Amino acid sequence: MWILLLEVCVALGLLVFLVWWTMFHGRTRRKNRHRNRGKH
Repeated sequence: MWILLLEVCVALGLLVFLVWWTMFHGRTRRKNRHRNRGKH
């Protein structure tokens, strides 16, 4: 039972990490690209 609960917690943690990575990590790169284009 504890192994199943541990597996569910790991899966949810991985899901939250992937959502955070795609939302916030991608935004910083896009903002930097737009800033660089405006300077030229």
